[in-house]
Amino acid sequence: MSRILLDLNNPIFQQDLFVLQKSEALAALKILRKVSQLTWEQLYKDQGLKWELIRSKQGKMVKNSIV
Repeated sequence: MSRILLDLNNPIFQQDLFVLQKSEALAALKILRKVSQLTWEQLYKDQGLKWELIRSKQGKMVKNSIV
């Protein structure tokens, strides 16, 4: 299984990232670095990352997973 690819070119993401305080920005970059080194399976099993349910978006079910 291959590593997760992050697309950080979203203008809204960049705008929010650039207004963070230095310590917050470094913490965010540390998490992004960690995520980029994981596979999806490792990411789902990682106990250090806290997931939030996104209620505003709905995906379609494909083979018992959301796409």
